[in-house]
Amino acid sequence: MIHSQKMYLAILIPLAIVIGVGVFLYVQKNPLGSTTPDVAIDTASQQTTDTLQTGEPSQIQKNTFANNTKGTQGHPLAILDKQRLEDIYAIQSALEHFWDIHGKYPYIDQYLNKVGIEGTSCLNADGFQPTGCADSYMAVVPRDPGLGAYLYMSDGEDYFLRFTQDGKSVQFSEGEGIYDLTKDGIVPLSYVQYVGVAGDSDGDQLGDAEEIAVGWDPNNADTDGDGFSDFVEVMNGLNPNGDGELPNGEMIRQMFLMMANAQL
Repeated sequence: MIHSQKMYLAILIPLAIVIGVGVFLYVQKNPLGSTTPDVAIDTASQQTTDTLQTGEPSQIQKNTFANNTKGTQGHPLAILDKQRLEDIYAIQSALEHFWDIHGKYPYIDQYLNKVGIEGTSCLNADGFQPTGCADSYMAVVPRDPGLGAYLYMSDGEDYFLRFTQDGKSVQFSEGEGIYDLTKDGIVPLSYVQYVGVAGDSDGDQLGDAEEIAVGWDPNNADTDGDGFSDFVEVMNGLNPNGDGELPNGEMIRQMFLMMANAQL
């Protein structure tokens, strides 16, 4: 155990120093908390470079950075939350159509089955099927536009569609959390309650020392006050202390993930 901790420290301390210096130099030239007016992104010329571990651009980058201007189409994570609601209601409509015809919901014997991907991208009389199923109730089952997935379970009589919301809204006043859509409506399953602990004063799952190193407020779970926690923003490559992308976003995201894993 001691050997393992030393190994983590040997890796994490140099990494943190390198990242901290890089971010510090960047911030000197491009302050994260800059109060300059918002500027619309020129999507014709801008290329996003952050990638997931697979090497592919993340879905959130594909779908939202083109709309990343406040006061026009809103925060990019708000755009994702809105899309999620539209998606699950569309899936619900297809499920109710299935019920009207067959007197049951599509049965899946797998726990929390992901829909909208691989073998569940189409819905017909045989249930969720691969792309291109004939006589479909839903030819293209939507997939979560962020980094997660819509989950479905049903015993034939009841069902739920599980989805996440990243931020607060009129409908989701609790904000960041997991919700189920059932035939009776939306049920809050769990949501993040930010309770400070030693080393994480604001309880946002990002360590105080690391937040201070990159210029965020360790006593405020939502440093820029946009309704999305610092954790949600950094995990999606967005700047928790202002608008736009997080400088060196994927590298910083991996730093926080490594720190979290080291503490387990």
